[in-house]
This record gives sequence, structure tokens and C-alpha cells, in this order.
Amino acid sequence: MSRLNVNDETYWMRRADEFLRERSNPPVDRQDRERFEVRYFQQLDIAVKMKSGFEEGGRERLQKTLLKWGTKQFGEPSAVILGRFNSITDMDLLDSLIDRILDCDSWDTWLAPKRAPFVVRQAVLDKLARICELSPDSRVGQMLAHLGFLSEDFDGQSLGVVEDDALLAVCERHLADLIALGSAAKQPVVTDPNKATGSRLATPALKS
Repeated sequence: MSRLNVNDETYWMRRADEFLRERSNPPVDRQDRERFEVRYFQQLDIAVKMKSGFEEGGRERLQKTLLKWGTKQFGEPSAVILGRFNSITDMDLLDSLIDRILDCDSWDTWLAPKRAPFVVRQAVLDKLARICELSPDSRVGQMLAHLGFLSEDFDGQSLGVVEDDALLAVCERHLADLIALGSAAKQPVVTDPNKATGSRLATPALKS
């Protein structure tokens, strides 16, 4: 049974038709509109229930498997993490966890909702614009080259192959460094006037 078949509505309608035939409820001629509609809606109702039951069973099996993988990879989940994990019922999201498990280092990062591609791209562009503001003397090419070095250092991936999510993380780290450097540069330098003049504080005379 292929994935294509079980996701095809006509597949489940055929299964429902087989189910009804086995129970002496054969198809009805379309010309007999009233009986045809009754038979059709019976078939449709059964098809929906069959598909729902199949998906529920497949989802439960996949959840159990992913929970075992996650526990082996990240350790026993807390009650909060387990609640978050059990709340993921969408099959596409569960499938995405299979692809991401080796790229994550904790339950939190693994279960973090994956942002839509256009949202990530816009976030990358926003970070790049902010980096340009904080590096007014750098050319865009220099900035991109530097980000490429950082990406290879952090994840071993060049700009040509790095995923948008990973590039966003690199931009955020670089931006945090720039902000930290800017804050340090703005700190006033406090000098000790006594050291500047070479004098020392007079030792107070002890009273007898």
C-alpha cells in the first residue's frame, strides 16, 4: 500500500465500496437517484472513517517511534516537553521531525516550530540590514564573505549550501557580537586621577 494510494480519496472510496459489497449492499444505478444518493453517502461516510482510522493508527505508531528516537538522542523528556510532543498530530510536522533530529541538540530545538520559508528569508534580510547599519565602513561583499566564514566555522557550510534557518542563526550571532562591541566602545573610560598624577592617597594620621 503506497503513500500515494492512502492519501488518495478515491482509494478510500473503493475500500468503502468493497466493504458495502461484502455486506450485500451493491452499487445502485445512477438513474435511481434517491437510492443512489443514499448508497453514495453511506460509502462516503465509511471512506472517511476508514481513512481517519488509518491515519490515527499511523500517527500513533510514528509518534511512538519518534519518542523513542528523541529519548535516545536527547534524554528523558520532561512533562512539559512530553506535552508539547504529544500535541503534534499533523503528519507533515511529524515527518519533518524525522528529517531534523540529527541537526538538533535538545528537545527544545527539535520541537521548535519550523517557520515558513518566506518568514525566515525576511528575517535574514532584516538582520542583514541591521548588520549593514552597524558596519557602515564595510562593503556588502565584505560582509557576505565574513558571514560565509562564520557559517563554515559554526556549521561547516558555505553560503552556497547553507539553509536559511542556519544562515539566520549565523546573522543573529554576528549581530549580537557587533552590538556587544558597540556597547563596549561607548563605555566611558574611567581613570584614577591619583594614578594619572602619580600621587598617592595620603594615609590618615592615627589619633592617639
